[in-house]
Order: sequence, then C-alpha cells, then structure tokens
Amino acid sequence: MAVAWTATKLGRATVDVTVRDPVVLTATLPRFLLNGDHGTLNFDLDNVEGAPGDYTINVKASGPVKVSGNPATTIKLAAKQRSSMSLALDAGGAGTASLDVDIKGPDGLTWRGITRSTSNRRRRSWRGARSGPWQKARA
Repeated sequence: MAVAWTATKLGRATVDVTVRDPVVLTATLPRFLLNGDHGTLNFDLDNVEGAPGDYTINVKASGPVKVSGNPATTIKLAAKQRSSMSLALDAGGAGTASLDVDIKGPDGLTWRGITRSTSNRRRRSWRGARSGPWQKARA
C-alpha cells in the first residue's frame, strides 16, 4: 500500500504482494530427545519458483547430536515440484546442539538455516530455527 499527498491532492494505491522464497525447505525435528534416543529429521523441499535442476543439501550436526546416513544429498527438482528426504538423529550427552543446513541451487543461489537445541541431563528440546534469505553464492 502506498499513500501520496500534496496540499491539494491525495492518492493511494494497493497491490497484493506474495512474499516467499523461490525454494522452501521445511524441516521436521523431534520435539524432545532424551540421552540415547534415536529420532528422525525430515526435510521437504518445495521448488515454488526456483530454477529446475540439482539442489545439494548439506547437514552438519554439532554438539551431542549425531546425524546418521548421508548428510550431503543431491535432489533433482523440476519446476513446482516437491521432494522429501530423511536422516536419522542420535542423541547423547548434555549440552547445546545445532544442525546447520546449507542448500545450493543450480542457479548459484545458496540458503543456510540453523536449528539449535537446549538440553539438560533429562531431555533436549529444539527451540526453533534461524535462516537467512536465498543469496548468490560467493566465488
């Protein structure tokens, strides 16, 4: 919405704007993990308006959480296509854990998301994600 005015005139304009990333990653984590628990990390990758091609997803765990399986995966996405992948999580010990997710698209765009957890000796609770916008990869 925009409004402009002068001493004698007034004008306004309204347009619907869709705000979203060209490719959307949805990560589903276990709500709680006890020491020694095994869980699953699920990803849904939606190519809404991004370039078709190969998207490389890289997952790195730090702290008392380990990722089993292949943390670096390439997914081929066509236009307006959704794809899913899963990785196993193993929890052990107390401390702060984080999962760093990097995605590189075929057109040179990159995305990074960070999910952190807080824990004590009894349980680990994931406290949300922080992510940046899609941006051009640096050479």
